[in-house]
Amino acid sequence: MPGTQNQARTAGTVPLSTYFCRQVELDELYAQLQRPDCSAIFLSSETGMGATSLLRELATIASKRVAVISLQGTPSLAAIPFGILAPFLRRTSCAFVESHVDAIRKTLALLDDKEAHLRATLGEGLDLGRPLIIIDEADYIDTATATVVVSLAQAEKIKVVVAHRAANDPVSPLPQLWQAGVAERFHLRPLNREDGHEFCVGLLGGPTTANSSWYFWNTAGGNPLLMRLVMEDALASGRLRLRGDLWIMDVQSVSVGHQLQSVVREQLRGLSSDARKTLDLVALSEPVSAEIVSQQLGAEALKELFERDLVQESFDSIRLLRLINPIYGEVIREMVPRSQSRMLHSRLINVLKLESSTPESALRMVIWTLESGLPVPDSEVLSAAIFAGKLYESGVALRLAEEIRDPHNQGRARAVKARAHFNMGEYAQAAALLEHHDENAASISELLFGGLLRAALQSALALPPQAIHDAATALRQHGERLARKDPENAADILLRSGERAHIIDLMAHSRAGNYNQMSGHIQEVLNRSDGHNDPDHVCNRSLALAFEAEKLSALGFPLAGMAQAAAAFAIVQAEDHDVFFVPEWIISRAQVAILTAGQWEEAEQSLNVLAVDVGKGTISFGGSVGVARGMMRLQQGHPAAALEVLLEGLDVLRHSDPQQLMGYCISMAAYAAAKLGRHDTARELIEQYGEDTSMYIVLAHERAFIAAAREYLNGDGAGVGELLGVIEDSAERGLLSAELNALSLLMDFAPGNARARILSVAGKVEGRWAAGLYAYASALEQRQASIMVDAAEQLLEAQMYQHAGRLLRLADSTAAKERDSLINRRIRHGLEQIEQTLGAQGEPGGKKSGGHQRMRERLTARELEIALMAAQGLTDKVIGAQLHVSVRTVEGHLYRAYAKLEITDRNDLALILSD
Repeated sequence: MPGTQNQARTAGTVPLSTYFCRQVELDELYAQLQRPDCSAIFLSSETGMGATSLLRELATIASKRVAVISLQGTPSLAAIPFGILAPFLRRTSCAFVESHVDAIRKTLALLDDKEAHLRATLGEGLDLGRPLIIIDEADYIDTATATVVVSLAQAEKIKVVVAHRAANDPVSPLPQLWQAGVAERFHLRPLNREDGHEFCVGLLGGPTTANSSWYFWNTAGGNPLLMRLVMEDALASGRLRLRGDLWIMDVQSVSVGHQLQSVVREQLRGLSSDARKTLDLVALSEPVSAEIVSQQLGAEALKELFERDLVQESFDSIRLLRLINPIYGEVIREMVPRSQSRMLHSRLINVLKLESSTPESALRMVIWTLESGLPVPDSEVLSAAIFAGKLYESGVALRLAEEIRDPHNQGRARAVKARAHFNMGEYAQAAALLEHHDENAASISELLFGGLLRAALQSALALPPQAIHDAATALRQHGERLARKDPENAADILLRSGERAHIIDLMAHSRAGNYNQMSGHIQEVLNRSDGHNDPDHVCNRSLALAFEAEKLSALGFPLAGMAQAAAAFAIVQAEDHDVFFVPEWIISRAQVAILTAGQWEEAEQSLNVLAVDVGKGTISFGGSVGVARGMMRLQQGHPAAALEVLLEGLDVLRHSDPQQLMGYCISMAAYAAAKLGRHDTARELIEQYGEDTSMYIVLAHERAFIAAAREYLNGDGAGVGELLGVIEDSAERGLLSAELNALSLLMDFAPGNARARILSVAGKVEGRWAAGLYAYASALEQRQASIMVDAAEQLLEAQMYQHAGRLLRLADSTAAKERDSLINRRIRHGLEQIEQTLGAQGEPGGKKSGGHQRMRERLTARELEIALMAAQGLTDKVIGAQLHVSVRTVEGHLYRAYAKLEITDRNDLALILSD
């Protein structure tokens, strides 16, 4: 029973499933073996990359067509002639193997026996391929066996696959096959992120959140064995558990169990003394300059680490070294004796500090120094703690903040702790740490430090926008207090405090939806010509541009908003000047602009970059990625795909929701579920829904989606009323993008009422999405087949598949009535393109009003469901597969629906839907 097994796994009592993660490599390797000019393949890999599993699968596949012998090298048999062959060959004779000729003869006899058995199974007339010998751990076989294998391969009697560790060459004379030009080389590399996610899903036997799989993949550096061991440790500790149907991970720190330590120790076996010292240095100081390591401990030792695939080097001009994955760092640092660590520290710390080129390396230097029992200046600890918080190393940030001793730095230490608690979603605890921040500030720098975080916390705690305005007013007042105490610098103090207050006022306007009141505050910041060397002004300038991007997107100018967000990104920030999350703040507004514009390629690219560049921030921002991708899928007409990513994102947001997107995620998921006919899921989501305290443009969108979800479920007109309320509110505020989104949802229920207004609004909004909606509404108004096909092709280009499908079905019906056959090919091509893209993801019916009223009144629930799916252009076969009924059943329901609706074929369904 799957449920029972999953419950047991949460307690760590049931092992993970078996999952093969090297299918692509297997297919490629097997294809190479089929080539007549390929007699051998050398497969190199590091420990844990899955070579043994790959060879086992290869033997299973190949044994269906050829005779196969699988051999396993071991250190204990490496010195014994024919050691690994002996157990096979003695079965064919009572005599021991006496010579190479004898071994060759007996090997061929064994293969003949296997071929005879294969023919008896498959048929005598079958033409079998060359027999295959597979050798795992070929660096641990004897020379005599290697000689036999080479002789048989060169005589074209067999093919051979030789697996060996990347650091070791196969036993001589096996390399002769490569030199003779009859061999290919393969190297198993770590899994990429997508394959790592699939591997996690396969091991767990069910879906897992993207940030959970990212954690396992990143922690293990894509090594399948290490990933499995990290997951087993997480299961045993209860940090990896099942929530509903989804596996989630509570990320605290890298888990290093006994099995993991054993695997890493095995990987380090055989290192020279100098290489081991070099590895210790890299582990203790990573990322560290390759030049320094080479100068201090020798180029040969470093070369050995590269050859063993234990370290990796950045591809930029700095050439920084890191261990191949974080697990190695955790284990190796624990293995380094304290005395040796101190010795390396005292010898190299000054050089490393001088050459430290990244905040991450500075963070490691501080941690290393503290672990060595040596003092670190408060300024360095504070900078390291700030950066740890920005890396989402919340536990490290809290520990470092406790090391700060100077009373003058305690305000900043509390702000660091507040950021760490914010990362973990502990908003009340974070706010308490900053409660008296302003009145305790003794300088303008201290006053500004943490002020932005405090305003963000007020929003996260759902305090009204006025509370944030009050915070801006209080900041100005405390700036005046500090100016009175320091008349000489009063002008600078008032300028800096006033500028930061403008940013906080912008936060309040963003919450309240007062976008037309933002311009003055934004210009006050952007018009300042000096301040380029002031980190606070640089931060303010970036945020002002981000707010400008949000404002422009809300008012209908998302393309201009994208340009402002790009300008905000281009400004380089000081890493340690504040605890506020400037990059993430900009990212969220860039996503609003891109998605509002309907620039799907740019959206996908930005999400992929975010997944890579944010690094450990993926843990907290994986939820926002899911929300953005879910909205994109909905706008494209992929409700099933949208629901999948939104439900996954929802579990991430329950863990950490720094941008306050939970309500938006729930509203879109409820809409997608209701649209798909998953009513129980939709009702459950609606019960969980609570409005966000994020950007008002996001709030307006989520209100529209939750209203549409309710209308799908209840069909009583109340949801339509709520949608109309969102439309009017957005119009009054001038929020054209939000108004257009609500109108697009209204098309589901009252297309006749929505079309004219869409034509009025969409023409004023930038971007492909608005242009697509304009073309869609215009084509429905004109009802000419050629115009509808032109619009549908524009919608296909914009990847708005649902609307394109509806227009094409309507055009098909109209063209048939007009006897216009010239556009039929374009119609069919478009419908085929939609079906290929969407597959079986249709739009099962929900309760609708407006143009759907006639269908609802006359059809049974099943007839309505099938009719709505057919109207989207899905074939009878696809509908049957999705609903788990026969094609004949689908046809029967459709014929009865046609009779009740007084139409002749499925093309006319589109006409009814667009009434």
